[in-house]
Amino acid sequence: MIPYIIFIRIPVFLNPERYFYDYQGAEPFLNNIYSLISYPWLQNILCILLLFIQAILINIIINQNRISRNFTLFAGIIYILLIHLSPSLCTLSPLIIGITFFLIGLQQLFSTYKINKASLFIFNTGFFFAIATLFYKPFIVLLILGYVGLTILRSFRFRERAQYIAGYITPIYLYAGISYFLLGEGHSVGLEAIDAIGIIQFSVMDLSAIITISIIGILILYVFLSYNAYRIKKAIDVQKKIDLVYWVMLISVFITLISDDVSLRELAIPAIAIAILFSMSFSRIQNKVLTELIHLVFIMVICTTHFFL
Repeated sequence: MIPYIIFIRIPVFLNPERYFYDYQGAEPFLNNIYSLISYPWLQNILCILLLFIQAILINIIINQNRISRNFTLFAGIIYILLIHLSPSLCTLSPLIIGITFFLIGLQQLFSTYKINKASLFIFNTGFFFAIATLFYKPFIVLLILGYVGLTILRSFRFRERAQYIAGYITPIYLYAGISYFLLGEGHSVGLEAIDAIGIIQFSVMDLSAIITISIIGILILYVFLSYNAYRIKKAIDVQKKIDLVYWVMLISVFITLISDDVSLRELAIPAIAIAILFSMSFSRIQNKVLTELIHLVFIMVICTTHFFL
């Protein structure tokens, strides 16, 4: 997978971009991280490693939970292609870092199904969702996703709700305590997350942005219209897990729309659910020429948006 990611990132290597963390009211936590990785080549290497981990986690989710009928690596590949549709998507932003912890939490969430002693998985779900929120504040909405997911996958009792909340607040309290100890000032993640939420503002887009948004939009529409096709003739447990992936899609789109600093980068969030769902359609295509053609079209679009637009 790493050689494939490097191949797809050739346009990025030829025209490297450094991500500058300049958000208003910037946190010392993220400022210190980005001061240590200020070189474009270092950010590129770290981004490759994170995208590799994310693709592996997506493949684990779809295969371990038998969401697709056959073992497949298409979900990870499709995710990598979607992330590189635009130069803005594939930089080492806090969102890309946060997505890594979001996927770890999501994998833990799926692991709670039909397990009597699921306390550790429930705690870990909240724990990693909270860490994702520390990097990208609108991810605070993942708190709702955890509740919805645990309700879908199991009888979500009061004790388990307490375990989930305990997992969620643990890294937040640790972060606030360390900030106060080292910097002499506390940080309210909840208030910072509220400040990071706003109403989407539309602006003039270039052709590269229009192409990227159009592709993501068409794929979102396609997977929503394929809901019944994905669930038909599937076991009850698989149907529940597919429903959870659709909730991931809905909440991902919601997070994208409520960010006060909305940009093409936010399209990386719905790309996760799109990759999982669309891979089921992709794996059913019998004509190998057609699959290679779709793959070639994605690569051509990536080259176009990176080199010519």
